[in-house]
Amino acid sequence: MEAGAVTLQKKTRIVWIDQLRAVAFFFVVLGHVTIPDTMRNIIYSFHMPLFFMISGMTVNLDKLEQMPIWETIKKQFFRLIVPYIWLNLLMFPQWVLNFRILEYKESVPLPEIFKGIFVANSRLYESPSNALWFIPTLAIANILFALVVKFSKKDLRWMAVVIGVFALAGFSSKMEKMIWHLDAALTAVVFLFIGYLIVRYFKQNDDKIKALSAVKYTGIVLLFLAVGLYAVRTNGYISMASNNFGKYLIWFYIAAVTMSIVVVLIVRLLPKIRWLTYIGCNTLIYLAVHVPVIRTFERLFPEQMKDYRYSIPFAILLYFAIVPLCFIFDHWFPYMIGKMDYKNTKSIVAGKYLMTAFCLAMPLYAIINPYFKFSLHSVLIFLVIWILVSAAAIIIAQRFMPWVYLQPKRKRADA
Repeated sequence: MEAGAVTLQKKTRIVWIDQLRAVAFFFVVLGHVTIPDTMRNIIYSFHMPLFFMISGMTVNLDKLEQMPIWETIKKQFFRLIVPYIWLNLLMFPQWVLNFRILEYKESVPLPEIFKGIFVANSRLYESPSNALWFIPTLAIANILFALVVKFSKKDLRWMAVVIGVFALAGFSSKMEKMIWHLDAALTAVVFLFIGYLIVRYFKQNDDKIKALSAVKYTGIVLLFLAVGLYAVRTNGYISMASNNFGKYLIWFYIAAVTMSIVVVLIVRLLPKIRWLTYIGCNTLIYLAVHVPVIRTFERLFPEQMKDYRYSIPFAILLYFAIVPLCFIFDHWFPYMIGKMDYKNTKSIVAGKYLMTAFCLAMPLYAIINPYFKFSLHSVLIFLVIWILVSAAAIIIAQRFMPWVYLQPKRKRADA
């Protein structure tokens, strides 16, 4: 295999997990608008832990143990980090709209946004879409989990011991200002393991679960819900991004697990819903877009967005409004959302040129901004530089760095 080649196989989709991912992301969108404090505490108690659990639900321990750690790192880079960079560059103009036009934020120079993209921690530097912190944190957590699997040789008891150490390290960590939220990654590994155990239990007891009567199934859901709500009330507000676990670590995990199981049990009852499954396959674009759009509307309609009567319906509308955007990226810019199994159709090739130029516009402006004085002559010079730089970037990427578009390196004709 040539160095730099992208040869990852397509993963088989599990419908109920895709639908679970879609439902979970609705809570993410809702949690970022103005809602009552009680509702916010409930949502924050499980929405991020649930996403890490979902990643654990798709883990195959046999493949993970056999895969060299370098291959695991490469997989995370292509599947997560490359899209993370693309999506941040995509949302750069939206950040400028929010913090340079609608609300001027002089304390954040444009060049610092590049640092924000690199460190993926808004406590250090802002980035175009702060919600994207989840992506590099998930990549780190996946790599740590792979190391645990290899170290333990898939022995669940040893895995539990090592991951228990991660849980304590994440709780006691004072590294909340580390790049890529390394502190949150330690806790995320715990939820990856819990997610794996949950789906393992469902596989081993599928017949028994299906045999449960409606009354018993409902009773189990209500029991988990009652325990979860009590844990939320006892523990208070939490935020994984801030390494804030509330008042008690044990109640943090009880709330996260029980509330997540409630959502899982409900979603497993749903029939296959095509639009819900589609959203679950395209949550990366949701992750990138929803917060910047919410911030834009908060600046355009500040009073209305502080009112639950408007903010909650807005969250619902936004959730569905992003679906057409998913279709656009799925068909014209698949590499931006981590999809490798695409053919270079004319529309995708044209999209590469347009998107590369678009994503380079704001970074280029940020670089030359200190030397830029607004005039017709300066604008024309910028346009010429932008066109030339974009053309050069596209040629270099296509010829020497095809991984930028999640494509394998071209083989030489004499190979």
